[in-house]
Amino acid sequence: MGTLPHNFGADLPQGVGDAPAETGATVVAIPPGARKLRWRGGGGGGGGGSGRRGANGANRFGGGGGGGGAINSGVIDVADLLALGTALTISIGAGGAGGAAVAVDDTDGAAGGAGGDTTLSVAGTVIALMRGGGAGGGGTAAAGAAGGAGPGSGGGGAGGAGASGTGAAGTGANGGGGGGGGGGGLNAANAQADGGPAGSARSTQGPAGAAGVAPGGAGTSVSAPTKWQPGSGGGGGASSAAGAGGTGANGGSMCGAGGGGGASANGQLSGAGGTGGNGFCEVEWI
Repeated sequence: MGTLPHNFGADLPQGVGDAPAETGATVVAIPPGARKLRWRGGGGGGGGGSGRRGANGANRFGGGGGGGGAINSGVIDVADLLALGTALTISIGAGGAGGAAVAVDDTDGAAGGAGGDTTLSVAGTVIALMRGGGAGGGGTAAAGAAGGAGPGSGGGGAGGAGASGTGAAGTGANGGGGGGGGGGGLNAANAQADGGPAGSARSTQGPAGAAGVAPGGAGTSVSAPTKWQPGSGGGGGASSAAGAGGTGANGGSMCGAGGGGGASANGQLSGAGGTGGNGFCEVEWI
């Protein structure tokens, strides 16, 4: 028996196959006559943290970039599935939200959200798991913690740390989504700094999101050049001594992590973190 692949996930180019336009769970009946299930999927990318807003004369770190979601693939005997139940549940992990811009003086940035896991299950038993990427930390007076990569043989890239100077670069992925760049910070001398560039997605070999340029430039993002491939991370936003901090870019569709936001001085909004790209899954009965 052969069937065309069924694709499930969000952040897809318009008009792609029969893919739903949302994350969440879809239940699929196991078709009569199928012998094996071939699958491939990825978890959601982590969101970037926002930058700190604080007074001159002290370090203010940009937010950390999120970690990219992992991908995985495999083939399962349908007989093993039928021993558990008659329907396959495909749950797509959502990308983590970016940390909100800070609107209150002398306040640390907000952490982003972790990317959701993508799973395949039968009657509540998980048969395949693709981990989401970790959340980027909010910028403080001492740090801007980077988000960890989604683990696995097809792991995502780790996020770049926020800094009191130029944000660190996100890490390229082993197979999943690229890590987000860290947000740029302000040091005690009030020097402005660029964000960090994002990490690329290894499987697509495409360009990664670029860093925001000081003062206050936003990072950019790059989606995967082909459908059903993980995207690169979003670039980190730059800091600004006299205006709003730059926004971290959203992670590239799919699985890419959001960039960290740039720091700002009191009286100005800090840069928000970018949102991670949603996960995906494609299945084929054979």
